[in-house]
Amino acid sequence: MSSSSFSSQFGSKLFNPSNSTDVSPADALNGKDQEYKEYTSDMPWLCMPFQASDSQILASKYKADGIPHLVVVDREGNVITAEGTSEVIADTSGENFPWKTKAFSEIWQPVETVVLGKEKDEGTDNTDLPSSELKDKHLMLYFSASWCPPCRAFTPKLSEFYSQLKAQRTDFELLFVSSDKTEEEFNEYFKKMSFGALPFQYRDTKAALNKLFGVSGIPSLIILGPEDEDGNRLLINDK
Repeated sequence: MSSSSFSSQFGSKLFNPSNSTDVSPADALNGKDQEYKEYTSDMPWLCMPFQASDSQILASKYKADGIPHLVVVDREGNVITAEGTSEVIADTSGENFPWKTKAFSEIWQPVETVVLGKEKDEGTDNTDLPSSELKDKHLMLYFSASWCPPCRAFTPKLSEFYSQLKAQRTDFELLFVSSDKTEEEFNEYFKKMSFGALPFQYRDTKAALNKLFGVSGIPSLIILGPEDEDGNRLLINDK
């Protein structure tokens, strides 16, 4: 959809809720029109008319299956982010507006080190590893948390799988990306894992990875290819 067609199709139908004369006579015949006008009266932005058919078109196009649902689009109507509601909550000042999804290279750039898990059989401690040493390896990201029952059930199986695969090949690494609420919870849960982790301190990185890969539930395991010349990674499997 071009910029002109998007604006011409929907832009002319918006009204200013602070101006009651903008509501059509047809809408006034509906008993709920007054409720709509009262609800929108404090909104400083433009609105679609009450029960406008185009509202359903927009809801379908931008997958508004539940509300509230805030989508940010560009001039052509292409989605910049479909997570506008959570972005407003996290960024109340709008400092990062329009909340464009960052590339992996930009998200990963602040991460200087990752933590490798300890080998329980050898009794070794966790060790820090420069994240740059992972650039030529496949990277598996495990989104999980100690408060999640399915995660707690799956983590031992994944730890066993990791140890077995590591004995066969070394061209990959697996990192726990925590959704735990505190660093103490993270540390306690991480003790049970044979693989590594993104340090808990990188909360912004964790949130950006969630957004980039559309992680809406846990546990979730993402498999990425080695870094390319721009520092980005190809998504191989997110199932």
